[in-house]
Amino acid sequence: MLRDELKNIEVTVSSDYSPDLAASLARGRLDRAFLRVEPGYDLEYHVVDREPLIVLMPSDHRLTAKQAIHPRELLGEIFIGGANKARVLRAVTEDYLRRSGVDIKLDHGTTAWTTWRWPCPWSHPPAGGR
Repeated sequence: MLRDELKNIEVTVSSDYSPDLAASLARGRLDRAFLRVEPGYDLEYHVVDREPLIVLMPSDHRLTAKQAIHPRELLGEIFIGGANKARVLRAVTEDYLRRSGVDIKLDHGTTAWTTWRWPCPWSHPPAGGR
């Protein structure tokens, strides 16, 4: 598509955490990236979309029958969220829960959602933030 107009362009598609993408942009290793706003970097941001916070749980969990839930319904559940690497997403999730009047702290953090298999090693299935 751009090959005729920009003969020396190199396009690379990859996936990484927002903090790592921000660092790569700041160091000049990347020209453009899709990421959340990362504090501590002098970068220009443009909002292209807003993502919902979702809950991940096994299909037989008691809350899966509902279209939407209030965060209060997560009380008592084992709460697994993003690890410390995704600081901004974690802060957004914790802020949303706080504004909803719910004080839920992460029991566990993960960086590899695709590695989770059910049943998990805890007594009941975990839930994520919505």
